[in-house]
Amino acid sequence: MAMYGVITGDIVGFTKLTVKDRNHLLDILQRIIAKVNESGYKKIEFQMYRGDAFQLIIPQAVYSLRIALLIRLGLIASRITFNYPSERKNSVWDARLSIGIGEIDYIKENLSLSDGEAFHYSGRMFDMLKKSDRLAVRTPWQETNVELEVECFMADTIIRRLSGKQASITYQYMLENITQKNLAEDMGISPQAINKSLQQGGNALQEFIKRFETLMEKHNR
Repeated sequence: MAMYGVITGDIVGFTKLTVKDRNHLLDILQRIIAKVNESGYKKIEFQMYRGDAFQLIIPQAVYSLRIALLIRLGLIASRITFNYPSERKNSVWDARLSIGIGEIDYIKENLSLSDGEAFHYSGRMFDMLKKSDRLAVRTPWQETNVELEVECFMADTIIRRLSGKQASITYQYMLENITQKNLAEDMGISPQAINKSLQQGGNALQEFIKRFETLMEKHNR
């Protein structure tokens, strides 16, 4: 039984941005997906619709959470290139994401016409998200869903507290899968600064990813 991940999402505060910033943000989102595709995963299907909404198909369900967090971290990291008023920094450059895990019956060129269990879970969970919610996961296994609901809440709390710089460090560390020493060299900062930044949330997010991937591998046996 092949298990897929489907991510349904939209951009937080999209309509409050200028047209120029909207276009720039969508370019950043597409670059993030392209970088993830270049990182050795099976090719991710990606499609935008209704302006700021989008959907992805992850052929390897086990990596669905990792990819979802990379999207959010990549967007948040982009805040450091813009001089937004402080009262708006937490309401821009982020996404609301719903992950559905399950089988897929068929995939159409237009992803919105595709169908299957993973699409149903992702779409229904997304429709249930409150405006303040930014991360949810639904799987075929109820016990797993209960655990992930708590862990998603905790992960979201961590992500919201990250500065643009902290998000950038965590994003690069997760995406490149390199040592802290090599990342420090690439970013031109000290290994101590990398370690301190990851302690602010990146390490906890990595543990959540490990737990999620362990659960997915257990169910896929």
